Parts: sequence; structure tokens; C-alpha cells
Amino acid sequence: MKLLTPEMIEEETQKNPLVLYMKGTPLFPMDSNSAFVCQNLDLLGVSYLTFDLLKVKGRSALEEKTKLKTAPFLFAKGHFVGAGGALRTLFKTKDIEKLLIQFGLLIKDE
Repeated sequence: MKLLTPEMIEEETQKNPLVLYMKGTPLFPMDSNSAFVCQNLDLLGVSYLTFDLLKVKGRSALEEKTKLKTAPFLFAKGHFVGAGGALRTLFKTKDIEKLLIQFGLLIKDE
């Protein structure tokens, strides 16, 4: 089992444009929030890297960094975007699209 450290989180979220720490995998999400976020990122057509929190130790490092405990945790270009049910709100209000456009990760046709 891989150890999740503050340094690993920092490195992965800095070198990868969009990182999702989730329960399960995009093909087999293990909770409804993780499934919702993956489905909606896929609908937007953005690429993202995932880490399965069920297969790592040290989740507390992620919780300390974000000050939240509920998966999934989404980072864009090194910045913490949100976690858990709050991500649902970002998608429903389409604020996630604005944020991804701002970071240059999504191009929307008008």
C-alpha cells in the first residue's frame, strides 16, 4: 500500500494539471460523490489523474492540507478546488467550468 505524504500531494498536484483523489477508480467509483465528479469531468472532456484513496495509507495528509475529510478531493494546477458534496454544487452551478477555463484546462465554444 502506497503512503500518501504531504510532499507527494504537493508534487502530484503541481506537475499534473487536474488531480482527483477519490474512492475507487473512474471505471469503478466506490462512492456517489466520486462517481458524480468522474462522470461530470468526463462529460466536460478534460483529462485528469486519479488516486484511489482506498489503496493508499496516510489519507490524513490530504485531510490536513484541505482541512476537509470527505472524498473526493479535486486539485487544479496545484490549487485545491473542493471536496465531497461541495464539488456537486460547483458542477451544478457550472462554476467548475469557469474555474477550469480560468486555469486553461477547458475551452468552451460560445
